[in-house]
Amino acid sequence: MKVQELMKNQALKKYFLVIVVLAFFVFVGGRMSGYLVAQDAYGTELANLTENYLLLNESYSGCVSDTADLNSALDTLESEKAGISSDLSSANANLESCTSGSAAKDSSISSLTAERDKLANDYGVLSANSAKALCCVKKIFDSTLAAYYIDNNAIVCTADSSKTAFSC
Repeated sequence: MKVQELMKNQALKKYFLVIVVLAFFVFVGGRMSGYLVAQDAYGTELANLTENYLLLNESYSGCVSDTADLNSALDTLESEKAGISSDLSSANANLESCTSGSAAKDSSISSLTAERDKLANDYGVLSANSAKALCCVKKIFDSTLAAYYIDNNAIVCTADSSKTAFSC
């Protein structure tokens, strides 16, 4: 039989139509079941990814908060550092002033020490000359006098040879 003759037969058309429709449903249904399986796997993967996204977003928010806190602490520390640097500069200026004042005082002390030593030497010479003059006059009346010493800023002439000797 030819295809055209077969097409004229109504019962055969119905069977052919049923076979085509069944083939279509089997073909589409098979595809649909694979699609549904894939869709279920995609849904599970999407749920996992959404959960991971939420966890990462929460972690990111914590990091942003920590970063803001650290930036705030850093700003506070930088302002404290600026204050301490200012205090240090002031202290260094005071130290420099004290050092130069100390150098001036050291110079003044050296000058005064030299003057004191000169006065002490002059006092020693003056007291020796005065003691010699006084004790020489007293020796005229007391020949045992041979030495002198100074006690409470007074010249004492004595016969004690352990004291400072004088000669006339």
